[in-house]
Amino acid sequence: MEKKAFNYNLADSQGTIVKPIEPKLFDFVKYQEYEAGQLEQNRKFWSGDAGVAVYRRFRAPEVFSYGCKDMKQSLALQLGALNKSISYKMDVANFLEPWYGIGTIGSAFGLTYEWHENQAPATKAAFKNVKEAVAYPVTAVDKTDIGRHTLEMIEYFMDQTKGKLPVSFTDTQSPLNIAASLVDINQFFMDFYENPAELQQLLDLITDLLIDFTKKQRELIGDALALPGHGFSSSREFTGVGMSDDMMIMLSP
Repeated sequence: MEKKAFNYNLADSQGTIVKPIEPKLFDFVKYQEYEAGQLEQNRKFWSGDAGVAVYRRFRAPEVFSYGCKDMKQSLALQLGALNKSISYKMDVANFLEPWYGIGTIGSAFGLTYEWHENQAPATKAAFKNVKEAVAYPVTAVDKTDIGRHTLEMIEYFMDQTKGKLPVSFTDTQSPLNIAASLVDINQFFMDFYENPAELQQLLDLITDLLIDFTKKQRELIGDALALPGHGFSSSREFTGVGMSDDMMIMLSP
């Protein structure tokens, strides 16, 4: 008998027991029944004044690294993770995520991905200061290479799953996070003091781009949408939008 165990020497050891599953081989009925058995409890938890719901995010590490470049591989790995997650008792089902790096909205400002071996895609700040970023002639996110690929990834996920599985937005970055990836970080923090008006203008511009692209994702995902999304415990019965806001730790009160 094959011996299976976590390799606890790895940073993301749970991924060592996830095996990719092609959509045509995935047991959709089994997972639908599993998720359906939790939705009523999810609904009560979300609408209640108090309570506890147990969630364990089960993920394949490649999905949030170099594996995001191949949407077919990403889906197969995520289906493998969903299949394995059923073996662990929890109150909120895992979901699929069309993750494709964290430069999605930044692409409107001309950012492109750099692919380093076995790493998630990276971006470099394109502007010396906030003034330059505000003056840039932005493009709608869905018209950029990164934006188009993300939407095509969602379409692929939806086509292969027929809306039978919960799906979240791609990683939603806060306007602050997005702005910090656009402008040289040292000057970015200085502009809080030196140029607050244009900083506010940049954040407003980013927010509009983010809202527009999020609406386009919602149109494609439809009733399968799991909220708040990404790293948060998410369900078809939950609401709100979860945002990654890593840069907040850099700001003083």
